[in-house]
Amino acid sequence: MLKRVTPSSILSTKPGGDYDFTHCSVPQRLLPYKKTVKNRGLTPVYGLLKTMQTNALQQKAEAAFQRGDYKSSRQLLEQALSLEPDNTVVLANLSYLAYLCGDLEHALASGQRAIELQPDNVDAIINYVTALHTDGQFSKAETLLKHAISLAADSAPVLTLYNLVLRDTGRICEAIEYGKQAIQADPSLVNAYNNLAMTVQM
Repeated sequence: MLKRVTPSSILSTKPGGDYDFTHCSVPQRLLPYKKTVKNRGLTPVYGLLKTMQTNALQQKAEAAFQRGDYKSSRQLLEQALSLEPDNTVVLANLSYLAYLCGDLEHALASGQRAIELQPDNVDAIINYVTALHTDGQFSKAETLLKHAISLAADSAPVLTLYNLVLRDTGRICEAIEYGKQAIQADPSLVNAYNNLAMTVQM
């Protein structure tokens, strides 16, 4: 299960007046890469070698991420993706890192591909919806969040993201209810308290 950032100040505003959602409901670490080899028509030895290479790149990307070097982390994951183009975890992480690097176009493209491969991957949905929300694609974000809730009704990050989407589409009463549910699901998630407080103030 992903850990989530809980900074003291969750939402800030960009110079243009738009909200910066970098620390609303995003991972504190990259999604872990599962050390399994899927049959993609490769010989077992070659498939294992590719998996080991992807693993090594993922670990280096995680280390760079923890240092705050998002550019290097993204470059390492792009190398991993060249080895395994259909790796959902790599795609979901690339979506998040592209988002952090301010490359919304690639964040959306990687996120879309990740959920096409694994429509029920809740963590991939969270990363994709973060980019969709920033891009103002609220309807698509809401559809995906409803699906995520059907899969993980007690996921606080999903619920607090839904709080944000509902709030920013003017559905304040509904947003408040989901904000409360997020807190009930994880009372330690500071994001949920801060997002709910901002919703109540609107």
